[in-house]
Amino acid sequence: MLNLTKELLASGITRWASTLTKRLVNSPFFRREICSSELSDRGGCLRGRLPKECRTQFREFRYHPVLELQGAISSGDKKPQNADLQTFYPLFPSGLYYGDMVFTSGSLNAIVTHPSLAMQLSKSLSLKVDSFFLWRQRTTDGLYSQSGMFLRMGQTSLSRYVGATQDLSIGWHVDRDITVRFLAAYYEVGPYLRETQPPARDTTYLSGIASYTF
Repeated sequence: MLNLTKELLASGITRWASTLTKRLVNSPFFRREICSSELSDRGGCLRGRLPKECRTQFREFRYHPVLELQGAISSGDKKPQNADLQTFYPLFPSGLYYGDMVFTSGSLNAIVTHPSLAMQLSKSLSLKVDSFFLWRQRTTDGLYSQSGMFLRMGQTSLSRYVGATQDLSIGWHVDRDITVRFLAAYYEVGPYLRETQPPARDTTYLSGIASYTF
């Protein structure tokens, strides 16, 4: 019963993220000119991204909330038995929109959706909530590290959804020189990480950072 509930939850998260992405991009609140995707086809490989942040600020509401959307996609290998490789390998690989929590997965064979909400609670206190959702672009390919190293097999699971993280960040400007930041993050693994070896577990991350500017 518990496994069925988790499967339904993961399926619901996937549908919610997909619907949210479509609604945000098509929303009249956003600047249409920066919401068009940039695609390129190189040797059978595909990558796409939102070239700039899709952002809107609701000045009529208290705390002036700012709603943003970021996202990216890079292709995975369609047929591992075939000599042709469709996995997009960037020249200088790096993570895609993974926020403050450390992710092991990189930008290959990935679909990432990153909605966020920021509010200025006072002159010295700010709050930001981020959500990151990660899928495999192709279920025939696996999961890769940020450097492009192969981490997990893809053929042992048909699940596309990898997982999601929720970040809560609070910034406090104590004075002109001192800034304190608190971060709480929770990563919930999806069906793909549970069905492949070794099975992954949900993770909680807490941190506090103080900085002094001369």
